[in-house]
Amino acid sequence: MNQIERYPLPGDGEVYLPAGARIMKLDLYHGKVNVWASVDPDQPLKRVVFFKFRTGDPVSDAMVYINSVIYHEMEGGEIVDHYFLSV
Repeated sequence: MNQIERYPLPGDGEVYLPAGARIMKLDLYHGKVNVWASVDPDQPLKRVVFFKFRTGDPVSDAMVYINSVIYHEMEGGEIVDHYFLSV
């Protein structure tokens, strides 16, 4: 049976999820980027790498969009990171 789990996403975008994990959301949680996924915790772990792009960056057609995260800066506006997975 699957369950919903949250995984902190480190700066390099690499996280280990149970095989067959279904990504549900990627967003900020207490100021840090996290991934929520529906997983079967009995499955072996599989390396998953999220790729981060900024607005205006080129993105390969072999990428699948997951979500964008907006960081509100104190001065100078906002920073937007767009997260993708390679297919």
